[in-house]
Amino acid sequence: MHPMGTRRPRLATALSEALSAYHVPTGVHSRRVGSLAREVGVVLGLEGPELECLWQAALLHDLGKLGVSEGTLSKPGPLDPNEREEIECHPAIGADIVRACVPGAAAARGEEFERVAVGILEHHERWDGSGYPYGRQGEEISTIGRILGPIDVYDSMIELRYYRPRTFRPDEALAHLREGSGTLFDPAVVPAVVEVIERSAARASHGASVDDAPSLDAPGEPLA
Repeated sequence: MHPMGTRRPRLATALSEALSAYHVPTGVHSRRVGSLAREVGVVLGLEGPELECLWQAALLHDLGKLGVSEGTLSKPGPLDPNEREEIECHPAIGADIVRACVPGAAAARGEEFERVAVGILEHHERWDGSGYPYGRQGEEISTIGRILGPIDVYDSMIELRYYRPRTFRPDEALAHLREGSGTLFDPAVVPAVVEVIERSAARASHGASVDDAPSLDAPGEPLA
């Protein structure tokens, strides 16, 4: 049996690599969301297992797109209602995959795997209840789900998507997060997300990148 510090990061990395092999843009997006989420978690005071669960849920938040057809994922232009329904199943599919990977885990470990699964399930839920798949709102949404929501939206806005004619500038995407604070997104989370994104932009202007953060896959390696 692997200790918690090695088994779960290695599993998360393996699942992330499977997603990247299936759809490269989704894999790249998920790694960026993972890097940002780890930094946001530190700003919000998460540490230890909480921070590890956040990172892994971020890395795997789109894992359920393994269950979405490549044609839908790469379709140019708007999705039709059936394709939209297919896409909206991905949080539940991803949560189910994670749960299926850890049968028979000890109680404490099972609880942490479940936190990862719930974070994946809820990353498209919204503070005002307008999200999916269950329309949860406010503090009904897990801490991980509330952190992942605005990070995922930001990174999705600034990257090229097949269904959208253009990307958004980082300042436009940040404005969307600020405007959605208290409606779409947890108002206690948005300032931390904005802080990390602005800090990352400053780092990038000096030649660094959020992807320069160390890997968490080595035994005993700290999460922050």
